[in-house]
Amino acid sequence: MIIQRYKLKYDINKLNEELNELWPLDRYQLTTYATPTGSYYQPITEGTMPTHIKEVVELSIGKKILNHAMLWDFRASKELIKHKDTYGTFDDPPEEIAVVSLENTFTLNIWDDSNPKIARVIESVTYSPGEIIVFNNKDNTHSGKVLHKDISRRTLNCFVENGE
Repeated sequence: MIIQRYKLKYDINKLNEELNELWPLDRYQLTTYATPTGSYYQPITEGTMPTHIKEVVELSIGKKILNHAMLWDFRASKELIKHKDTYGTFDDPPEEIAVVSLENTFTLNIWDDSNPKIARVIESVTYSPGEIIVFNNKDNTHSGKVLHKDISRRTLNCFVENGE
């Protein structure tokens, strides 16, 4: 199994309120990386994530996460194009990411792209607010679609410590 799925052991509405208070949506930055119509992100720099939020993610997935993360807001974007992530800012890039769904339901697909003529989905998961998925997003080609087109997709992406 490439994708691991967990239930967040915290009230999703309370988490959203806390994150919105600390990092208001109007401060997010625009990017077109992997989203054709653009999406917005907010880095959570090392040491600024409240300890209780870090601990609840770790408790939920049974793994340690790094002290920095990213908040994502897809806004108008309704798809994530097929890609692998790169991390040029890490000396030891994380092997896995824990994606906490904050808003909207999303289907993530993992692709076998060993034969570029016949790329196919080898694993897929649909997850909703209050759920977390963990997978290797730098080695596995992945894509996805937002299920409810009338609302944004928002996530808290946490980097899992290597060796966990």
